[in-house]
Amino acid sequence: RDISSGAPLRSAVFGVYPVLPGDVTENTAACANDTCYRVDLYNFATNTTYHAWVDMKQGKVLHVNSQEGTQPDLPPYLVKRAIEIASTAPEVIDALGFNPAPDDPTMPNVKTALNQTTCERSRHLCVAPTFLIDNSALWAIVDLTDEKLV
Repeated sequence: RDISSGAPLRSAVFGVYPVLPGDVTENTAACANDTCYRVDLYNFATNTTYHAWVDMKQGKVLHVNSQEGTQPDLPPYLVKRAIEIASTAPEVIDALGFNPAPDDPTMPNVKTALNQTTCERSRHLCVAPTFLIDNSALWAIVDLTDEKLV
């Protein structure tokens, strides 16, 4: 929650992965013998990635760390949302001269920054679905934090 207003801050689980031997540290030593998962969470409001190590046998969170100013790999539903935003944006349709199909853009999960926008220096989670036409490319920069084309 926001410290000043108490309003909820948008966060999402981006992935759940089995803990690998290389992930086991002093804080997660139980994972050497128990079934554990690493849960990647992203807080859109603070641009922070959290990693939580969960021990399923004990039913508890063993350790959490955070990385400010970083974003984890996008889950499929956000890649789909980026494609939807880019493919339906009037600016993209005008630039292409046609309504693109959902499978037209390539590289929809490639994170990017764009100067003089909220995407600059990765302050927001932004990706660049790319439309290839003949020998040209149109990068449609999508801000997934605000869910809009920038």
